[in-house]
Amino acid sequence: MTLAIFSHAFERIDQADAGCQQIIREAEAELGAFHLSVRQLYGEEVARRACHLWLEELTSLAPETTMCWRSVTIAAASRLAQSFGFVRSLEDSAESSS
Repeated sequence: MTLAIFSHAFERIDQADAGCQQIIREAEAELGAFHLSVRQLYGEEVARRACHLWLEELTSLAPETTMCWRSVTIAAASRLAQSFGFVRSLEDSAESSS
């Protein structure tokens, strides 16, 4: 499944640049798997929000950062969980244990 987000990117990449194409394929696969998992568990609306968060995490990386798609997914999943109140902050945990 090609996500609409990346189909435009493929059109703009020169055929000779196989390295860029590989990076986009890897990102597409990771984001696609994340979207599918969230959609199966929580529905399409939450899956769209998850994809938005994933892309925000991706764009927040410094340009020289080595791409680790799984870390982008983990960060987006963490933010999604926090937005639904599934994760308590470390400060909350420390206060409740005092």
